[in-house]
Amino acid sequence: MIISFKPTGRATWRWVSVGAASAAALTALVFSAVPAAAEDAAKPTPWYDKVTVKGYLQLDAVFPQGNAVSGAYSNFRIRRARPTVQVQLDPLTKAQIQIDAGSGKAGSGTSTVIVTDTFAERTLPGLGLVRFGQYLVPFGVEVYEDNAALRLPLELSFAAESVALAERDIGLTLQSSANPADKTHWAVSFVNGQGFRSADSNPNKTWVGRVAHDLSPSVRAGVSGIIGSYRAADDRDYDRHVLAAELQVKPCPYAQVSGEFYNVRFINSTTSKTPVPVRYNGGYIMVEGNISSLKSTPFIRYQRTYGDMDYRSFDIGWRYQYTPMQRVSVEYDFVQGHQRDSFGARWQVNF
Repeated sequence: MIISFKPTGRATWRWVSVGAASAAALTALVFSAVPAAAEDAAKPTPWYDKVTVKGYLQLDAVFPQGNAVSGAYSNFRIRRARPTVQVQLDPLTKAQIQIDAGSGKAGSGTSTVIVTDTFAERTLPGLGLVRFGQYLVPFGVEVYEDNAALRLPLELSFAAESVALAERDIGLTLQSSANPADKTHWAVSFVNGQGFRSADSNPNKTWVGRVAHDLSPSVRAGVSGIIGSYRAADDRDYDRHVLAAELQVKPCPYAQVSGEFYNVRFINSTTSKTPVPVRYNGGYIMVEGNISSLKSTPFIRYQRTYGDMDYRSFDIGWRYQYTPMQRVSVEYDFVQGHQRDSFGARWQVNF
């Protein structure tokens, strides 16, 4: 604004007076707003804005045939309820606690409430992040990426179930990022080696590692490994060595093929008083569809292990994701052996 100081007429002085008053008012408004904005920026974020609560509930109906691996009796059960609390302590530090409540295997007659995740992680700019506590071990796709809340089949594959020891362990991890689905993701863990909720009962620790990489927009491959020893129920130490390879291929938007293959030296049972050292290899291959018009994902999984632990099954399933937070899954497993087939259904509700 240009103000002219020429007292040549009443109209000109009136313009000067109005313009000066407007400028003064604008200046006062600007300078009065600055302290208020600075005060709002300096106000600390309330603690409750740093806390996230989420989770899911899985309700199962299981109908086995004879001595099926899912149990001997038909059952309704709470497979798991897993509320999770995450706290962002500062821009680089996060803590997580997850609770698991469920009835375990069908027909077991037991209910448990346990802590699954208890860890803190710190981002290391330019390197990755470090995590300490109890958490998913970085092993394979269906253990580390496709966890229980996302997995298409109702349970882990036989090969993974035999070596993953409930998927979690206690220790220290260094990894490239918090997102295992990044184009390139790597993780190395130094853990107790006794599995979920267990301190190490021998002087040896276990190394677990994984690296996965997108070879192209439609192909992802990775390798995993476990090197360590395990103190079994007979108070003896046994090798726990696993080498795994994984592959995921998405040839089109309507289908995906994935599979994992393991080479294992371990024991035949982690609960038996007379475990036997075993060597075996095998894994699974799975084909899944994507019928978006029906909000459905049909899948077929073939499992096979060879060597000292022989297992074979053909699993057919269907998932109906009828809302973003709710889904129903059904699965029928044709398992090698007399009367070992089973049918299962699951309703999952996220919150």
